[in-house]
Amino acid sequence: MPTKARIQIRRDTSTNWLAAPLVLGRGILREGELGFEIDTGMIKIGDGQTAWATLAYVSGAGNATANIVHRGPWTAGTSYVVNDAVSYLGSSYLCRVDDPSSTLSPTANPSTWGILATQGVQGVQGVQGVQGVQGVQGVQGVQGIQGAQGAQGAQGAQGAQGIQGAQGAQGAQGVQGVQGVQGVQGIQGAQGAQGAQGAQGQQGTQGTQGTQGVQGLQGRTASYETSSTTSNTISSGADKTFTVETGLSYTTGQRLLFYVDSSNYMEGTVVSYNIATGSLVMTPGFTSTNAVAGTTFTAWVINLTGIISKGLNGTGTNSYLPIWNGSTNLTNSPIFVASDGKVGVHTTTPTADFYVEGTFGATTKSFDIPHPSKKKGRLVYGSLESPYHGVRLTGKAVTKNGKSVIRLPKYIRDLVKEEDCAVYLSNYRHGKVLYTENIDIEKNRITIKVAEPVKGEELEFFWDFTAIRKDVPDLVVEP
Repeated sequence: MPTKARIQIRRDTSTNWLAAPLVLGRGILREGELGFEIDTGMIKIGDGQTAWATLAYVSGAGNATANIVHRGPWTAGTSYVVNDAVSYLGSSYLCRVDDPSSTLSPTANPSTWGILATQGVQGVQGVQGVQGVQGVQGVQGVQGIQGAQGAQGAQGAQGAQGIQGAQGAQGAQGVQGVQGVQGVQGIQGAQGAQGAQGAQGQQGTQGTQGTQGVQGLQGRTASYETSSTTSNTISSGADKTFTVETGLSYTTGQRLLFYVDSSNYMEGTVVSYNIATGSLVMTPGFTSTNAVAGTTFTAWVINLTGIISKGLNGTGTNSYLPIWNGSTNLTNSPIFVASDGKVGVHTTTPTADFYVEGTFGATTKSFDIPHPSKKKGRLVYGSLESPYHGVRLTGKAVTKNGKSVIRLPKYIRDLVKEEDCAVYLSNYRHGKVLYTENIDIEKNRITIKVAEPVKGEELEFFWDFTAIRKDVPDLVVEP
């Protein structure tokens, strides 16, 4: 007795087929098993191992083939819709879902593109046939109408480099770029002929201190400061004689200061000094402009010009350099000399040979060091300037699977302004397009991405981070 049977083909939407688990009988059709997409009308036949996303459609199957629109080779950035067909790397693909701005190729985006036909293996070349007899040349026909321009083909392999063209006119100078990493020093060239002797250069830095010599015999301690009660007036002209202490160190020609107070003083040159009697003869020179003319004074402080201790007032602190506070008073200056010889300005704890707590200005800044490669000579570099107080960090990194995260020091978020940061990238050994996706100062990190990532590809690059400091006032560029 005949038995009735019903045959049903497995069916589902294209989206559900793609989402099915990759196991036999679900997302992988058994060998010879049919699968039907109810929203596209397309059919696939399984082979027992290929996933639905990469399994080719049956050519000519379904009613959707009548609606297929052939769009030529796939082009990045083009808008595609359902049933658009494209070619890519020798195979053809069908658009499953609308793709308004295609950025991923069909092979990298199987959820959007399904395979229509896969490029087959090239067949063996047949045997060349026998050349036929050349026919009589026919009459040349009328030139036909030019056909419509065909779709653009896939880009061919790069051709050989052409002959270099004539050099064009020099363009305007571009904006100066960020200073690159210093290259390796080249081989030293042959020594040129000796040039004419140049002008004498500036005196070099003082050499290292030599070994201490043998201590000599103790001499007499020089002494110049003294006082006198001799009656004399402040005036220029004739020599003046003073009676001072014996045993001083005055010599003929020395310049001395004869001081009464801040308004009455004069300078003079030693004519003679009797070390035994204390008789000092001097020729007056400069006199104070406020001196009382004709007045006789009997209380003199005498010392070498520029040195006066008697009659000075004021208070100070050890290790500070003094500064005049009035005509006879001294007080502390902002300059402090620590016990280890380091000098601080507005600080008593300098951490460098010369340290300023506050702002510091200069016409130019440079470093001057012994030459690192030559036994003789020095190396002088000037500093790059900018219209802001900033920081700069540099480094080398690598992308993995299209992404790289650069970790900045933890203090960066407390040091710089988030809105005034910039990142510059330089490729190393590749020509791929890299871009900065995000600068997250709060988390102290920078995210770099590849425009067209390839799975497993690693790309090296150098990075340069600059930012404006927020811990100090903004620089006034044109005060």
